[in-house]
Amino acid sequence: MPSLETLDPRAIKVIAAATDTVYGFREYLPGRVLLAMVWHFRNDLREQMRAARESYPGQPVPQELRGLEAHEFDALAGAVAVMIEGRFTAVMDDPDLPKRLVAFDVRLKAEQGERGDAKSAELQVPVS
Repeated sequence: MPSLETLDPRAIKVIAAATDTVYGFREYLPGRVLLAMVWHFRNDLREQMRAARESYPGQPVPQELRGLEAHEFDALAGAVAVMIEGRFTAVMDDPDLPKRLVAFDVRLKAEQGERGDAKSAELQVPVS
């Protein structure tokens, strides 16, 4: 089974940056379980990079995705997309983490569609 040790240093930096971004938006993650899994994987990456592990921050106050600005939403969605790449899901210790990330990605895509529909409605000019 592949492990973090099998990833080259550039790939480690890519997945670490994506994981840091997702973790940075932890109040938007659905439920405590995904947050705990991302935190654990993030610490595994930090250990691989010989950085200090971080203590668990506790449960943040949950926020709705619609509260994110467009650039924040794009950053979160992009980071989740990176995390669910096969080369990275293959090295995740917890087999449930990729499944939960994929489910969150589906939710993000639905939100993105709603945002697009709302933007289209704003741009429509009434015909007289």
